[in-house]
Order: sequence, then C-alpha cells, then structure tokens
Amino acid sequence: MTYRIYYARRFFWLEQGIFIPCVNVSSSTLLTRGKTGNPVPKHFWAVLQTDPLKLAYTREEMQELAQQYALKALEEGTHYKSKNRPFEPDEFARWILAGTRSAYTVEQYVSFGNRPLLRDFAAGAPGEDTAVQTTAQLIEEMQRRSGHELLVGFKEDRANVPHKRYRTAN
Repeated sequence: MTYRIYYARRFFWLEQGIFIPCVNVSSSTLLTRGKTGNPVPKHFWAVLQTDPLKLAYTREEMQELAQQYALKALEEGTHYKSKNRPFEPDEFARWILAGTRSAYTVEQYVSFGNRPLLRDFAAGAPGEDTAVQTTAQLIEEMQRRSGHELLVGFKEDRANVPHKRYRTAN
C-alpha cells in the first residue's frame, strides 16, 4: 500500500489573511540512498490544493481545504504523520489550520536562511525554477504566470524557522 508521510508545513503569508499552504511530504514508495547507503524517503515540497491553478487561499478557504484533505485521509487511510502512524480523525485538519498561525513572509523565510522558489510547469516542461526574495516578487511572478501549474516551495528538503520562545514563570 502506498501512503504519503507529511513531515512539515510551512505557509507563506502573502497579504492580510491570504496564505499559500506548503507541506514537506514523502511517499512510501519514493526512496533514495542515504549517506550510509540505506534507502530513505525522498522529501519534496508540495502545495495543498484542489485546483492545480490556484495557490493562494483565505483563512475560510483553508478551513474547507483542510476538511477536504481530512476526509480524504480518513477515507483512503493514505495520510501518515510518521512512518508507522496515520493521522487521527480531525488531526490532519487541525494540523493544517495550525499552519495559518505560523505563516511567514518570503522575506522572513529568506532571513532564516531558506531559499524560496516558484516552479512553473508550463506546457509539460519538467519545471522552471525561479528564486524569489520578496513577497512582492512572488505575487508578481504568480500573476505573470497565471494559467500555469505552479508550485511554491523551498530549494532545500527542509525549511528552517526559529523556535518560538515561551516565557516561563520564575
């Protein structure tokens, strides 16, 4: 049985209340060789979407999208949180919606040392990558390539974000 493992979510904050939901995902059948020669899952970035031509969603649309993915995960049993643990009912939707609270702009991701990119799959091409440095540049490139299948993600397999520091009572 083939299943998808969702490792991380990183949402791009475009403007007030508009997000691009990106997830770091792997398939149980897509393997590569690790440093020791053992097979390890190959990670890649994907955008959670139901329409291949739509990337940006409002908070309300994100709730609908999360419910659709959660229903699919429950029906098919193909969405896993780790190698041996599927998502619980409603856990996937909560996990996606929590991403809206931890969304960053392109400039913030760049300041954390990440390399955001926009990949264009025009006319069946393997994908043309465009590095983006600002949120305005990302929006401009998305508008310029409207009507194309696009992917927003990162050059690296994993995206760095700082850990939030919580105050402790003394």
